[in-house]
Amino acid sequence: MFEEDLEGHAQEMSRRTRGESGRYERRFRHQNGCERWMAVSATPIIDAAGQFAGSFAMLMDVTERRQAEEKLLLQALVLDQIHDCVTVTDLEGVVTYVNDAVVTTLGLPREELIGRSVREYSEDPERGAPQAEIIERTLQDGEWRGEVVNITAGGDAVLLDCRTRLVRDLSGKPIAMCGISTDITDRKRAEEALRQSEERLQSILRVAPVGIGVVHGRVFREANPRVCQMTGYSREELIGQSARILYP
Repeated sequence: MFEEDLEGHAQEMSRRTRGESGRYERRFRHQNGCERWMAVSATPIIDAAGQFAGSFAMLMDVTERRQAEEKLLLQALVLDQIHDCVTVTDLEGVVTYVNDAVVTTLGLPREELIGRSVREYSEDPERGAPQAEIIERTLQDGEWRGEVVNITAGGDAVLLDCRTRLVRDLSGKPIAMCGISTDITDRKRAEEALRQSEERLQSILRVAPVGIGVVHGRVFREANPRVCQMTGYSREELIGQSARILYP
């Protein structure tokens, strides 16, 4: 046995001496030095005088199961600690797994999401692809990418950059679909704010009665119509040119 497990083993043996049966899992060291896990079912042996006389134990090797569980636990920990939303569904679009990011983003408990069809997710087809289209394209093409809008439990719209993929088993048979989504709500808001700001700037430049030119690194980056009238150059001729073009 492993030294760090001896105390737990002693506690189990103590229970046998008190006449208690037990089921537990314990590591054992194989003759070749490797670690093996055993499921132990132990029963005390009581003699005719009612005294503890020993134990009868049945052992089952569960090493492969433990290794699989540890691998799944590691995968779950990794998936739960990334910021992207990860959703796994069956081929009908019924959710079988979501990571913590999905729970946090949508504000819904995992129990309400598992077993629910993604077709029931709140959506906004005018701003993003509908779930039915995503499922159809993923099944047909093996993958899909685009923007989708989900509505949180609080009623807020979340814009997601979504990538889906058809999952196949070792024989190539489709068995599931997986979607990974990045929340781009704030980025899109910033882009929209920048677009509106640029439009306002262009409006000001167009109607300004004075010449306005934007020069960065001695190169024209912007020029309004009044500058063009004053210099005789078109905007296209000025943009990208050194400001020295205006000097003889």
